[in-house]
Amino acid sequence: MTNLLLDTNAVITLAQAPPGTSFPGVRDDDAAAISIVTEMEVRGGLAANPADDERQQTLSFLMGHYVPLTVDARVAFHYHRVATATATQGRKPRKRFADLVIAATALAHGATLVTDDQFLARAVSGLLPVRPLT
Repeated sequence: MTNLLLDTNAVITLAQAPPGTSFPGVRDDDAAAISIVTEMEVRGGLAANPADDERQQTLSFLMGHYVPLTVDARVAFHYHRVATATATQGRKPRKRFADLVIAATALAHGATLVTDDQFLARAVSGLLPVRPLT
């Protein structure tokens, strides 16, 4: 069993997939969680577009399947490491704040980050395990 943290894009993909769809990045014996940041991003998108059925479906899916991990002092500590690694690669951490907080949450909890976001996967390469969803 592997502890996984799904990033926002992974949650959206899972929520919009037809029932019974399997993804190589999430196995039956894995324990998956989300960051509170993912819930915030989905709720923010829904607030901007309250009639968006896909966003409502995504929110219902994540609320029914996952308990979000909070951002705490351990996540803040690891955010510094993730942001530093990103800056070292010549990228601007502030532009990807939410993604990097999600990665820091995975690092703080010893989880494998599940993402199809190539930027994020490269940014945290060497800091924590990353697995693509698809």
